[in-house]
Amino acid sequence: MLSLKISKASLGINNTIYDYCKRSTQESVKKITEKYNLERNKPKFNNPLDDDGNKKPELNLYSFWVFLSISTIGYYLYKRLH
Repeated sequence: MLSLKISKASLGINNTIYDYCKRSTQESVKKITEKYNLERNKPKFNNPLDDDGNKKPELNLYSFWVFLSISTIGYYLYKRLH
């Protein structure tokens, strides 16, 4: 069997183009990481309409007043009938 040996010519690297590509890549990666770091460190605004579940529940005064008024009316009616 015959085999052919093909020698590959080594390609020369242009150093100025290599340095330019390297610098531009590093700068773009640096800009992207800075942008993501700024977005990550932005203050988060709390929407009062969102239900987080982490906050301490507030006392519902309307239900307290309804319970108090119904129980007071019931007490007066009970005393009046007896």
